[in-house]
Amino acid sequence: MPLEPESGTSEIIARSPKKPAWLWVQVIVQSILFAYWANRFRESGDADVAIVMAVGLFIVLALSVAAVLGYQRVTLVLTDNSVTLQRRWRPIVVPRTAILAVRGEIPGRPSWSSSLVLELDDKRIVTLPTFGQTGKALVPRLQDWAGVGEKPTEH
Repeated sequence: MPLEPESGTSEIIARSPKKPAWLWVQVIVQSILFAYWANRFRESGDADVAIVMAVGLFIVLALSVAAVLGYQRVTLVLTDNSVTLQRRWRPIVVPRTAILAVRGEIPGRPSWSSSLVLELDDKRIVTLPTFGQTGKALVPRLQDWAGVGEKPTEH
């Protein structure tokens, strides 16, 4: 459930990819295989192989369904007043005024970084994903937006 922007403009700067279609294909194929082996177990007199296959496929089917239902799309949004990591559970909202520094997880090397690190005025460190983009694109953008550098400055 997306959060409503606080006020003013909002801009999506990064987004996780959509749920891959192969996850649905996997669930369908596993369902067909499970139905086949469960029926074979029900009809056969010698059920050793059939029961092993049915139980194994049931476990794989349960894991496939969990993967499909557990996949969540995540979006990194800049508003006038905050940066928001929108996700289904526990969204993260960081006010612009609370940010003291923005860097990649490898200090001094944003092009090597695969996540963003925000240092906040209450001594917390918030790590945000870059969704396949490098920190080279997102770190300078967030630094300009927040008006900070890589190292914390006192207010």
